[in-house]
Amino acid sequence: MDYELHKSHGRSIDREIAKEKGLIVTNSEENIELDSLLLSLFNQYQLLFAQSPFCKLYENSRGVNWGKAVPQFQIPLPAIPNQQFMPKQL
Repeated sequence: MDYELHKSHGRSIDREIAKEKGLIVTNSEENIELDSLLLSLFNQYQLLFAQSPFCKLYENSRGVNWGKAVPQFQIPLPAIPNQQFMPKQL
């Protein structure tokens, strides 16, 4: 935890740094089954976020999940009268 290096929890570290810190890292590319499952999960999340108002999804190890949705507003646009039916101005 070095604030000067990471600034916030939103900045990730890459695989090599994680290995240097002593973490056990498994590259998904080396495990075809895992890689396929991760790609499927990624595609499902992409579809969820593209087709719903959700902008954030939380899930824990017990399968409990919830999400944060962005409120969607419908703003009615004023009708533009059809010009062919408008009376001619003098």
